[in-house]
Amino acid sequence: MNEIEKITALPIWSSPPVVERLSAGRTNANFRVSCDDGVFFARAGIDIPFHGIRREHEIRNVRVASKAGLAPKLLYVVDGVQVSEFVAGKSLQQGEPVQDATIIAVAELLRSMHELSLPDDYHSYDMVRIARWQLGELQPGTLGDTDLRKLHAVLDRAPPQIPQGLIHADLLPENFIDDGERHWLVDWEYGGCGDPALDLANLSAGFLLNEEQEECLLEAYGPCDRKKVKAFGPLNQVREAVWCLTQIQNAGLHGDLGDYTQLCLSRLGISSWCGP
Repeated sequence: MNEIEKITALPIWSSPPVVERLSAGRTNANFRVSCDDGVFFARAGIDIPFHGIRREHEIRNVRVASKAGLAPKLLYVVDGVQVSEFVAGKSLQQGEPVQDATIIAVAELLRSMHELSLPDDYHSYDMVRIARWQLGELQPGTLGDTDLRKLHAVLDRAPPQIPQGLIHADLLPENFIDDGERHWLVDWEYGGCGDPALDLANLSAGFLLNEEQEECLLEAYGPCDRKKVKAFGPLNQVREAVWCLTQIQNAGLHGDLGDYTQLCLSRLGISSWCGP
């Protein structure tokens, strides 16, 4: 069965559902589902080893975040499909002006997430380890030797990561939904137990915050290691660039990925990549 057939066949619908595929999602498929009981959100995906994505970890993250009221309520999970309450709202967009009220709201959301208690066996998220591994998996010649050394040097300079709580690790604006009263955080496939400073640096980069806005973020968030947040900035850039190169190598070049890859590499002063 394809994804729509799989979702349609779930035993939870009160009437034959109408399943509409949504446009967002490079590593998963997202759907709006309507039936007599209302509107729901369905998400389907498989493990993606070359990105370190394991759906059992994603579901674990969603369960924790949903229970804490940070993510929409999780209703049903089976065979790579998760069904949640549908949040009627607007996804934030990278490049749009960011108001201080939005920065404060997402900072408070992050603080609540990072303070969640996790079991000792919770899976971890280590950005340096993942980036090193993906760099090692790139085909020879993807980047020049000088540029590869430059990326590894950024990883070598990264501060030690100290796992302290649940982090999301993919804080692009598009993963926040504003329902008019509050913000919800979605797309948990990369998260795990990690260093909160990674999330703060990741959010600052994803939202393209200037220095004044980043100060607003950190003030609203509360006590944190500001030097570490700053130091993790270049690490986030490497991670994003290597993610793009890995995606192109394994899944092909689609949509705006080529332009975005070039942008990520240019931010790091990388010039040896000429496309697939």
